[in-house]
Amino acid sequence: MLRRARWVGLLAATLWSAGIGVAQAQSLDGYLPPGVPGYGTAPGVTVLSRARPEYDSLGVRLGDFIVHPSLDMRIGADSNVEGRQGGAGSWIAGVSPGIAIAGGPSGTTIGAYAGLDDRRYLDLPGDSYTNGTAALGVSHDFGQDRLTLSATHLSLHALNTAIGAVSADRPIAFRAEDVRARYRIAAGPLSIVPAVDFTAYRFAPARIGGMAVSQAFRDRNVWDGSLTLRYELAPQRATVLVLRSIRSDYLTGPPGFSHSGTGYEILAGFDVAANAVLRYRALAGYEMRRFDSRAFKTHVAPIVEAQVIWNPSGLTTLTGTLSRSIEDAAEETIGGYTLTRGKIVLDHEYLPNVLLQARAEVQHAAYRQGGGRQTILGAGGGVDWLLNRRLRISADYDFADQQASRGGDYARSTVSLRLHLGL
Repeated sequence: MLRRARWVGLLAATLWSAGIGVAQAQSLDGYLPPGVPGYGTAPGVTVLSRARPEYDSLGVRLGDFIVHPSLDMRIGADSNVEGRQGGAGSWIAGVSPGIAIAGGPSGTTIGAYAGLDDRRYLDLPGDSYTNGTAALGVSHDFGQDRLTLSATHLSLHALNTAIGAVSADRPIAFRAEDVRARYRIAAGPLSIVPAVDFTAYRFAPARIGGMAVSQAFRDRNVWDGSLTLRYELAPQRATVLVLRSIRSDYLTGPPGFSHSGTGYEILAGFDVAANAVLRYRALAGYEMRRFDSRAFKTHVAPIVEAQVIWNPSGLTTLTGTLSRSIEDAAEETIGGYTLTRGKIVLDHEYLPNVLLQARAEVQHAAYRQGGGRQTILGAGGGVDWLLNRRLRISADYDFADQQASRGGDYARSTVSLRLHLGL
């Protein structure tokens, strides 16, 4: 939750200036480190993102670079680990070591990250897993123009409790290789950002009903090309147009049910920082996805990506986000689904070193080919206590309730206590 060092803000600004911010199908951004060029968070000074000189870690300087090693240790409990009606709970123990590097010569920003996230479910050892991330990114300024290149390797696990998940006996392992390139061309008030992303997904077999079931039909290569036009009407006030094409090539699949296809998006809207108190942006448009297989009809849906950041005082930030997108399905006979997500987060600085958060979220998936509907309502809160530059303690509680014609109904509560050590 907390920004680990001041340079994260610089790298996030680098990302935003490249025109990122449009939702991506099967987005990996939740797993990617914020301090690597090409991956990051939304801009703006908020309660969480502002510098805290007394508590921000300094890192270890090596020439033009700053190294930030860290170690997170957590304990907690999950009342319904597998997201099933009447499902079993478990105590949780976890450890997450990581190292981030940032810096570079004048005009160049380089960021790298490597880390692990190990979760042990003490009462359900079969649900334990370890995720891994390794990422590298670089951005270089050519006058007012900027080139950004980034790549990451992800070793992850798909959980039953996620929207659109396959109901398996244990988390499903998969790998993702992600490469991104974008170039921002500045021409006075107009900026033009052509971008190309490539992601390769590879899935291990799932364990369902005690048997190994191949997930090779989900293996795919995704090419994502976009062109973002941004025109500054006035300082901190801009209109935005995004044109995007996505090609998904599935490597295997049942005869006549290939999910391969091509999607097209057009989004238009605005990005406004009215003042230090209010910032808002909204993009809206349509996406059309055509499948190579005749078994799936063309999928057309309105899409949106919107965010409001309100700072009513220097101690409080309220952030609201809304998105609607077309997503890939994890089942062979379903040609995708439309996902709508809304979230509200309230952050409050109770003391300079004590931060409070309350959050609420709704996710709704409408599946095609009679796949039904799935709705998850969530709410939670947390507190972060910054003891000093090297030590932080966090406590969180979250509740989720799923109502679904697909996957069944269930309720789930999670609680965790985390200790963060960093240089």
